[in-house]
Amino acid sequence: MQSTHDSFEALVVKLTTRRGRLNLAALYRPPSSSVYGAAVGQFCEELAELVDELMLMPGELLLCGDVNCPGRSSDSVRRPTTR
Repeated sequence: MQSTHDSFEALVVKLTTRRGRLNLAALYRPPSSSVYGAAVGQFCEELAELVDELMLMPGELLLCGDVNCPGRSSDSVRRPTTR
């Protein structure tokens, strides 16, 4: 992986199976309230760069993790604010 990111941790593994290649990416983003937390906007920018890089890799992509972006209700995600 070539992209760099400060707002989350990532582990990317290439799995080769009889059905083909699977790229598994596991992410963890600390909550914004944490001393390690970063703004949602920064997270979205860095995540987009990582996903762009992952999509260029051969094989299927499985992206999973805990991104700690709760919205106003339990079934929504907070959007970055624009100024």
